[in-house]
Amino acid sequence: MQFPTLIDLALQIYRDRAVDPARLAARDAVIGAKIGAAGLPDECAIEAWLAEQKQGASSDDASAGERASQLIQWVHGGLHVVGLLLGIAAMFSSLVFSSPVNVVSFWMILIGSQLMLLVLWVLAALPSRWLLWIPGGAMLQHAVRLLGRVPLNLFLFFARRLSPKFRREMRMAADQLQGPTQWFGSLMRWFAVASSQRFAVAFNFGLILSFVAISLGSDPTFGWRSTLLSSEQMHQIIQWLAWPFAGLWPAAVPTLDEVAAVKFSSRENLQIVLNPEQRIAFLSVWSELWPFLFASLCFYGLLPRVVTLTISNLQLRRYRQCGWKSQLAVQSLLRRLRRERVICSGDVDESQRTARTTSELEIGEAGGWAECGPVPVFQWAGIDWSEQHVRAQLGEAFRVDVTCCRKVGQADPSRDREALSALANEPSPQRVILLVEGWESPDADYLDFVLQLRAAVTPTTEIVLVLVDRSAGPDADALHQGEGPRAESIWRAFFHRASDPYLSINRLAEKTGDRAS
Repeated sequence: MQFPTLIDLALQIYRDRAVDPARLAARDAVIGAKIGAAGLPDECAIEAWLAEQKQGASSDDASAGERASQLIQWVHGGLHVVGLLLGIAAMFSSLVFSSPVNVVSFWMILIGSQLMLLVLWVLAALPSRWLLWIPGGAMLQHAVRLLGRVPLNLFLFFARRLSPKFRREMRMAADQLQGPTQWFGSLMRWFAVASSQRFAVAFNFGLILSFVAISLGSDPTFGWRSTLLSSEQMHQIIQWLAWPFAGLWPAAVPTLDEVAAVKFSSRENLQIVLNPEQRIAFLSVWSELWPFLFASLCFYGLLPRVVTLTISNLQLRRYRQCGWKSQLAVQSLLRRLRRERVICSGDVDESQRTARTTSELEIGEAGGWAECGPVPVFQWAGIDWSEQHVRAQLGEAFRVDVTCCRKVGQADPSRDREALSALANEPSPQRVILLVEGWESPDADYLDFVLQLRAAVTPTTEIVLVLVDRSAGPDADALHQGEGPRAESIWRAFFHRASDPYLSINRLAEKTGDRAS
């Protein structure tokens, strides 16, 4: 599963935490039947489910996963450019033309340091159980992994500063992915490792590119000097280092005479020992170490980084493809998608009807009010509340902001069409509230308006029927006498015929106080 899909999946599952399980089951059963989830592989079913969710979304903007993927691509591109430029700069600073380049320091700084970093990479990548028999191995591995998370945390820190919405979405996705298993931690570790190896490959490519370019356009000389090493010892060390590529490129292994000929102590000493004719005659000697250095850059610098990048990408792909299946929320989602769709309309032949229990048929209550944002409200004509009173009641009951309040259900049906037309000209909300008279029995007028309201909003916009209970007010009625639950069940049973998985029913008891009509 690709990163955009993985992030969008985690974000949607996190949002579904606040949704009633019965409504989730109804919604996903409808979507599952539409996409044919029973005959699709797990990943294809998830991708089709997310596509249906996005199709019904109110915004045409890129999803959180797509924005995160674009950001990752920009970061990877930046790593490539920075690594390439740093490699070129490091090589330019190492090839000092005023004196022969000391092969000992050149090799240790540009190649030996990378081998040390490669050892740390292997230590971080090894399974922890392999290091239990080494004293202090597990602690050292933990320290290396902790240090390796610093660039990733810096990236996440700056990424979350792009926008409050993006920061909130990434936090929700991370909370969902960080389950009881270690899958998410391993995924993030290999993501950080793969990113670092991208930088290392670009850095080594910059080293080799500038090494060849400088050698073609100028005449750098290569020699060595050491107080402790003799020519024979230096030649033996070079043979050991050249062992991986000696069979492929024999010319890259210098002889003892060539090694001894390029030993020096200083540029001034060379000028004293050699006259101009000798310097011209021995000029070719100072380029004999070039093949050895070039092969070392390829075999000890670039090649290991290409291998580690390949391993990191394979591990990253492995965790992306398989790890998400271990999440219990994903397994529950797949079961809901592959459940047989229930046919609720009354004109269906009994042979095609699927048996359902009462709990499966029940319409749930709307939750997650803190995350739904401002909502428009449609107020049925029988509720004589002012707009100010509506805002106060809904704000106190659900902690929700009301964008507008329109009266519907009046004798003139054109007023309903005007209210719905005004809603169509506004940004589609995530949730719509319809205040209805909970003390009245539902009839076809309510159902017709709900169907018209569904046509005016997106297919996944949640319509919440709020049954007003005036038991605490001066007009106490059947709901005040303990009839509230029974009346609520009547409304739920009535609206099953709408077959709308994004329909919820909540109750609202009016608080005592003054009401303006």
